[in-house]
Amino acid sequence: MRSIFYVTTDTKNFDIFERFLRGRCSVRAVSSPAEALRFASGPQYDAILFDPILTSTNGKHLLSRLVSTPTHLPIFILTSEYCFHFLRFALEQGVCGYYLIHGGLNKVLRDIELATSLAQEGLVTIPGICRECGTFECALSPLLGHAASQFVGQSPAVILLRRTVHSMRESFSPVVIHGESGSGKELVAHMVHDNSPASNGPFKAVNVSCICNTLAESQLFGTVRGAFTGAESCPGLFEQANGGTLFLDEIGELNVTMQAKLLRVLEEHMVTRLGSAEPRPIQVRIICATNKRLATLVKSGAFRADLYYRLDALRIRVPPLRNRVEDIPLLAAYRLRNKQKKLSFPALKRLHAYHWPGNVRQLFHCLDRAAGEASSGVIHPDHIDF
Repeated sequence: MRSIFYVTTDTKNFDIFERFLRGRCSVRAVSSPAEALRFASGPQYDAILFDPILTSTNGKHLLSRLVSTPTHLPIFILTSEYCFHFLRFALEQGVCGYYLIHGGLNKVLRDIELATSLAQEGLVTIPGICRECGTFECALSPLLGHAASQFVGQSPAVILLRRTVHSMRESFSPVVIHGESGSGKELVAHMVHDNSPASNGPFKAVNVSCICNTLAESQLFGTVRGAFTGAESCPGLFEQANGGTLFLDEIGELNVTMQAKLLRVLEEHMVTRLGSAEPRPIQVRIICATNKRLATLVKSGAFRADLYYRLDALRIRVPPLRNRVEDIPLLAAYRLRNKQKKLSFPALKRLHAYHWPGNVRQLFHCLDRAAGEASSGVIHPDHIDF
């Protein structure tokens, strides 16, 4: 059973939370800053809950000191109301999440469990916002390369994704990335590449759904001069990615004929240009992405089972934005960092309340429009158009 302490002077909030946790987690109320610092420095607790309404004068100071304790316990803000200025400060300090006591208890409990598990594995230190560029960085980012620092977020779902990528660092096996449109699958593919034995090689990407069927073979495998009218000798994407990674986005859209040819290349590690009889050896790490269930496509006959099993060696699931809404302030800060615009708190609340079917891509487009609409330096709710 996890042990946590809740830094708060609001006995009503503590009673609500204690009743909710009964039998699932041990929680203790702490109202004294000195006692909070003593508990944070000891071994008996797994996480800290913090109420910013502790006092108006020492809440920020105490949070900063709790963050800097040697134990680096995961810290979660749990309060009865949003305070925009404290929210920004807390995220800059690197708290794991900001939750309201009414409506957020199930999520905070799940996130405490995940964050403490990750901390025990040594994969979590205190994350935060880089003050120079406004981007999010965490303990794993230096290990995962440049792409990781651009996958903005500090939610447990994002930390788990980074852990999954990090666990694949020694592998050259194919990877299938599952996720909704706009969730950041290509960015995750870059993270996998940067964190792999192929990281010094090229990274080539193609959206399979955009390849014309008549040109798919030449684009993937290359051509020799005279293969068809106007054809010149040209390497395909497999040859261009030799020694590195080839990212095939929307792999479920690949036609059945090309599926068979792709399977042969994966099995033989050889590619033959269109119009040639001479196979060429290649060593390419394949990463695929899809917003569909490939297993369902296999059952319907739209995707070859043998190719599916060849590709489905390692799996990554990219969380939709609606499952990590606590990352929205960081995502907004990242997108607006060069636009001299800031979000008002009511605007942030409006972003939090939306369900984001288009995920991070939709959020970024929404912020771009809002920044253009806002004549002053502040984005208000009426500037936001979904």
